[in-house]
Amino acid sequence: MRPNRITRSFMLSMCEVDKNTGCFNWSGSVGLKGYGQVSHRGKNKAAHRVMFLLFNGRLGKRDCVLHRCDNPGCINPDHLFAGTRGDNNKDRSRKGRSVFGDRHPLSKLDDDLAMEIYLSPLSSRAAAEKYNISKTLVKNIRNRKTWRHIHDDKSAA
Repeated sequence: MRPNRITRSFMLSMCEVDKNTGCFNWSGSVGLKGYGQVSHRGKNKAAHRVMFLLFNGRLGKRDCVLHRCDNPGCINPDHLFAGTRGDNNKDRSRKGRSVFGDRHPLSKLDDDLAMEIYLSPLSSRAAAEKYNISKTLVKNIRNRKTWRHIHDDKSAA
């Protein structure tokens, strides 16, 4: 039977402690990306977010709860910290989990084509037509707003 109010003891009873990592791995329902879910008053809540609130108090509606351990199933309050979406994106990128460039499943280009567009003497319009992409994308590549990583790769070589 689910409690009317989620408590620390209930949350702790729903996890298994990994002695090697110190992670409190959620043993209840898990979503597609591996994050624990707890049902409360007919709504699913992220288990790590609930745990953070129980141990740390308030959190802004738009704030994120990040994992120091990078384990989405962990609800150990010592492994959790609050941050903005920007913090979450930077954390994801620092940990090498960002999908960008030709690793993105919807990408029309690869790194070599992006560099070719960057170096091309063609006008933005002509390059867009040649590569079947938007003129805006051509400009963004040339202004290093997108596909920035191709410059890092070339300078390191």
